[in-house]
Amino acid sequence: MMNLNKRIILTAVIALAVGVISTLLIQQYVLPPKTETILLQLSNNFNGKCPVMVDKITRFDNTSVGNNELRFNYTILTAVKDSVDSTELHSHLEPIVRNNPQVGMLKQNHISVLCRYRDRKGALLTEIKVTP
Repeated sequence: MMNLNKRIILTAVIALAVGVISTLLIQQYVLPPKTETILLQLSNNFNGKCPVMVDKITRFDNTSVGNNELRFNYTILTAVKDSVDSTELHSHLEPIVRNNPQVGMLKQNHISVLCRYRDRKGALLTEIKVTP
């Protein structure tokens, strides 16, 4: 009787191990990668090309990822916080960010986008968030 119980336990342990290994292999090689993994890869790809000038005064510094959100960080090289009307800057930049086709694609895939704009000293001027 004891021999039969050991076999049942051993069979159950082996079945459990095979199930766990199979699940891990399916998640890693068959199912699509998790959104956060894709965002990290995308962010690393962007960051490998940064910093880059967007126009004469705007530098794209880097990206970061967190909570299903892709964050873009920019510096306006000619700006100093005390001399910038942040509300006007926000009003000017918001439609540009919202109407960007890439932002629309991310939004359709349930990914939020946050664009942060800083002055030449690193002070935050404005940020624009687009949510799905």
